[in-house]
Amino acid sequence: MKRFPSLKIFVAAFTALLGAAGCSGGSSTPSAPAPPSPSTAYTVPPDNPFLGVPGYRPEIWALGVRNPWRFSFDQGTGDLYIGDVGQGATEEIDYQPAGSRGGQNYGWNVMEGANCYNSATCNTVGLTLPVFTYAHSEGCSATGGVVYRGAAHPELQGIYLFGDFCSGRVWGLRKNGTGWDNALLLPPQVPALNIASFGEDEAGNVYLANYANGDILKVGTTAPGVWPQISLTKVAGGFARPVHVDHAGDGSGRIFVVEQTGRIRILDNGVVLPTPFLDIASRLVCCGEQGLLSVAFPPGYAAKGHFYVNYTRAPDGATVVARHHVSASDANAADPASEEVILTVPQPFANHNGGQLAFGPDGHLYIGTGDGGGGGDPQGNAQNPGTLLGKILRIDVESVTN
Repeated sequence: MKRFPSLKIFVAAFTALLGAAGCSGGSSTPSAPAPPSPSTAYTVPPDNPFLGVPGYRPEIWALGVRNPWRFSFDQGTGDLYIGDVGQGATEEIDYQPAGSRGGQNYGWNVMEGANCYNSATCNTVGLTLPVFTYAHSEGCSATGGVVYRGAAHPELQGIYLFGDFCSGRVWGLRKNGTGWDNALLLPPQVPALNIASFGEDEAGNVYLANYANGDILKVGTTAPGVWPQISLTKVAGGFARPVHVDHAGDGSGRIFVVEQTGRIRILDNGVVLPTPFLDIASRLVCCGEQGLLSVAFPPGYAAKGHFYVNYTRAPDGATVVARHHVSASDANAADPASEEVILTVPQPFANHNGGQLAFGPDGHLYIGTGDGGGGGDPQGNAQNPGTLLGKILRIDVESVTN
């Protein structure tokens, strides 16, 4: 695994993995268009907020996001938290309470964070503003996290943990009545952390992926308190550009680590299995902000034996959401030939691909898409209801499985 001599060189070398301010423009040459998605691979839930609304894609659950890099559902409440990467000034955390009927507009590119974007004034009517923002003096690219619901550290219970890819800071956020409290729980470290993902195991323990050196780190605390400072313990290393951490919910205790280069690896009881769970490197474009970006396991995965991935395909860089099946003879191996394409989304530029997949408490698949890139959303995708770019999508993939 190549080591980088400084954070500045590291971020420049990878063209700001998550759309950081200094490199947020991306390529000025649009990618080739992709074919339309297969319309029979999923259905739209009948309670989606824009179903039947003229001019709106029915898959849209929320709009107005720039590059949602990691969202998650609170396993205790069902609340949705979204880390959205900013443009040149501000990073933000967005929130949607459990029971919401969807339809929120989080403001980009009318707003960047809580401020009007490229204007002294703007119309904020109908927009849902972030619950937390921070300036680029504290980082450059928000990595959304998870609400701690484990038993090992009760002092963290109910705190939403999230961080910054560039500075390695980790914050805690907690709802307090109608407002929000926050605190810095981990200052910048030496050597620097590049936090690409937070994830949970089945017991609710929280992990983060350090993109800089390929380590997976377990979150602990140094002392109890209202806002306990967190500690990090290495549980495994040697991963190639880890960008997502998840579990299958199958009782096995395994942790699945997504490598941006196209593989999913299994961490089983502290041991990294030598053979990848899935290897689709030949099908995708990597790296920068492209590659294999996430995995999601449906409820009842142990019986169903299939899961979903999000990647940018070769050669055109289009976003692909696909279903794969695990081997009938080996629970630690998936069949690459079993791919069923669920959704394709053309990407006009190489950056701002979003990439998160997650099943909500309702059993539907939620998908985060970036605004298509180019810097400043030049095509106006995030506010355009006729495109899937710059949105959180919600589709039903389990009612149409083979």
